[in-house]
Amino acid sequence: MICNIISGIIANISFAILVSIVSSISWIIYHLIGRQNLLKFFNISKNKEIFIYLSNIRVIPKGSIGADGEQKSFSGSTISFKEFIAMNKFRDNLNKLIPSLSDKQNFISKLLFSDVKINVSPSYDNLKINNTNTVISLGSPVYNLTSKEMENHEKSRVKFIENNKEISVRNKSGEDKIIKDTGCGFIQRIVEEKRNLFYIAGKEEIVTSNSAKYLAENWKKLYKEFSHDKSFYVLLQFDDYGNSSEIESQKWE
Repeated sequence: MICNIISGIIANISFAILVSIVSSISWIIYHLIGRQNLLKFFNISKNKEIFIYLSNIRVIPKGSIGADGEQKSFSGSTISFKEFIAMNKFRDNLNKLIPSLSDKQNFISKLLFSDVKINVSPSYDNLKINNTNTVISLGSPVYNLTSKEMENHEKSRVKFIENNKEISVRNKSGEDKIIKDTGCGFIQRIVEEKRNLFYIAGKEEIVTSNSAKYLAENWKKLYKEFSHDKSFYVLLQFDDYGNSSEIESQKWE
């Protein structure tokens, strides 16, 4: 009788371990498929390299404020701090084994893939954009010349006008919709054969940053809506707390 009891306990434990192993494998496979969708969404499944260009802000002599709050003589180029923080969200998504866990403190969340090379640089004069890799450009053409090239692309539907004071969006009927609200930003993806061109911007630094953060956190939603092979734009509205709402979107070939 004791032998039967022990055999039953061992059988139950073995079954529990088996179920746990199968569940764990299924869970990992599910998230690995999610990662493949991530790479497809950014069009870096084959050529695992991506270029991110930030706004290049030129500071004139005595045009900066030091940590002590006093005007300083520093001059030169700098980048947007909020754009840099948003860029780190992309780095997390592209390098974490399971991006959705990147903000959680556990063992799985710290596992990294090193198969995606991420190049980050401020945009600068005479910059030649790589024509075989996906590009993400943050900020308006006033500070980012890469964004200007994005606007000049034949497939682009968004652009800044009136010296960066307004955003023009070409809607489904072919008409240009003018956006004056400073709380509006956008995400545009232009799909090419070998790469995607992402253009993310708003009239204010915080709106550009929030728009980039929206892309980093909601790429799964956008993937379901636009898949990996459709160009699109999404027009976003942000309140004072950074909460977002989608105003309109459009996709095209």
